[in-house]
Amino acid sequence: MSAAVESDRPVEVLPLSTHGDPCREEVAWKGLEIESQLESRLLQKIEKRMVPFKTLSVLGHVSRNAVSIAAVFGYREALDLTPVKFSLVIAAYQIGQILAVALQRWVKLPLARTKPSLGPASALGIGVAFLATGVSSTFSQACAARAALGFSCAAFGISHTELRKQWDKPELHPPSAYVAPLANIVGLFTAGATLSSNGITNLAPVVWKRIFYFHPVLIVIFAVDAWVRLPGSPETAAWLLPSERELMQKWHIGRQVQSDAVADTDITSTDAGSPWYARRRPVLRMLYLGYCLMAVSLIKSFEMFWPLIFVSAVGVDKPDALTLLLGSIPWIIPALATLMFARCWKGLLAKPFGRVLQIMTITYLAAVTPALFGFALPYFGENKAFTVAYTCMVPILFIGDVPYTTMSGLGSAALASSIPRRIRPVVLPFLRSCSIAGCILGSFVWVVGDGLPFHTTGAVSAVGHITFATTSFQWWRDEVVQEALRQREKKSAGEVPMVMDDSEPSV
Repeated sequence: MSAAVESDRPVEVLPLSTHGDPCREEVAWKGLEIESQLESRLLQKIEKRMVPFKTLSVLGHVSRNAVSIAAVFGYREALDLTPVKFSLVIAAYQIGQILAVALQRWVKLPLARTKPSLGPASALGIGVAFLATGVSSTFSQACAARAALGFSCAAFGISHTELRKQWDKPELHPPSAYVAPLANIVGLFTAGATLSSNGITNLAPVVWKRIFYFHPVLIVIFAVDAWVRLPGSPETAAWLLPSERELMQKWHIGRQVQSDAVADTDITSTDAGSPWYARRRPVLRMLYLGYCLMAVSLIKSFEMFWPLIFVSAVGVDKPDALTLLLGSIPWIIPALATLMFARCWKGLLAKPFGRVLQIMTITYLAAVTPALFGFALPYFGENKAFTVAYTCMVPILFIGDVPYTTMSGLGSAALASSIPRRIRPVVLPFLRSCSIAGCILGSFVWVVGDGLPFHTTGAVSAVGHITFATTSFQWWRDEVVQEALRQREKKSAGEVPMVMDDSEPSV
C-alpha cells in the first residue's frame, strides 16, 4: 500500500555519514542497486514456483462452473433435477466454502502456514470431488460432491493466500480478477473440444460426463507439479541462496512490524460521552458493507450459469460443441483487460495516489455501464441479434472486479482498524461469509419457473443490486483515502505506518 499512498516513487535516504563523501555515496548507491537486482531475481524464482498454484486457481474455478456446462447437454435430465434441486446442487459448492471458512475460524490453527503441503493436497481433493460430481447419479450424491468440491477449493485458496504472504514481498498484490474470465474460456473451450471428439452433432445422452473425466486429470497433474515446486518454508528452503535468505528475513521483519502496528491500532476518538451513532458507526458500516458485498456476489453469480444463459440468448434448440466455443468469445476482452492490469500492476502503483484512484474509478464505471445495459436491454426488444449482443456485454462486468476487489480489500482492512478491538478479528470472516452468501442467493435467482436461466427476475435483481455495488465501491474508496491520510500523518510523526492487508473479502 505504501507505493500507492506516496505521491511519488519512494526515495532512499542515505546515512548522514555518507553525505559529502562521493566515494561512500557511490558505494551506498551500488549497494542499493545490487539489492534491487537480488530482489528482482528472487521474485522471479518465487514466481516460477507459484505458477502451478495460479493454474490450479483457474482450474478450480472451472470445476465450479462445470455443472452448468453439463446442464446444457442433459445433466439435469439425467439426475431428474427440478429447478429448485438444480439450484441446490449449484449452491452446495458455496455451502462447502462456508464450512471451510468457519472451520479455519473455529480451529484457530494456521495449518496453511505450518503445513505448506495443504495446498497441493487440497488440489488433489478438488480433482477427486470434481470426478465424483460427474459420476453422481442422485441428487444427494451430487450435493455432497459439490460441497466437498467447494470445501477443497476454499482450503486451496486459503493455503495459496498464506503461502503468498510467506514468500511475497510485503506490498499490495494485483487482484486475481483474471481467474473468472480465464476459467470460462478454458472451461468452455476444453469442454467443447472434449465433446467434439466424436463429432459436433449427434452427441450421446451422457456425453457430458466426459467433462468430469478430462478436467480432473489436468488438476491432478498440476497438483503434483505444485507439490514438486512447493517452496517450503523461508527458514529451511534449500533452494535459497544465503543472500536471498537474508532478504527474506528482511521481508519477514517488515511484515512483523506491520502486523504489530495493526495489532496496536485502536480507536481513541470515541468515548462514553460520544453519541450512540458515532460509537457504533464503524459496526453499522461493516453490516451495510457486508450486505453490499452480498449484492456484488449476487450480480457476479450469473457467471456460474453462463453456458445456460448464452444458449438461452442464442435460442439454439440443440446446442453442440460449437455453441460452447462461441460462448467463450465474450470473455476474451475481460480476460485480456484483467491480465493487463496484473502485468502492469507495479507500474500502476508507481503513479501518484490520486491518479491511481482516478484510474480505478474510471475502470469501474467503464465496466459496470455496459454490463448494466447488458442485463436490462434484452427484455425491451425482440430482435435476436440485439439480444445476443446485449447479453455478450455482461461479462465486461468482470473488468470492474479489478478496482472493486482492490478497494474492498484495502477498505475492509482500514474498516477493521477503526472497529473496537474485541470484534476486530471477525470483520474479514464476516465479509467473506457475506460474499459467499450472495453466491448462494444467486444460485436461486437465475433459475426460476421452467428452469431457464437469465430470467427477468434475475436480470432485474442484478440491475437493482448494481446500485448497492456502486455505493459500496465509493465507500471502500473513501475508506482507503482516509487510511492513506492517517498513514501519512503517522509517517510524518515518526511512527510506524500501518500497511493494510490486501486480502480479498471473498474466497
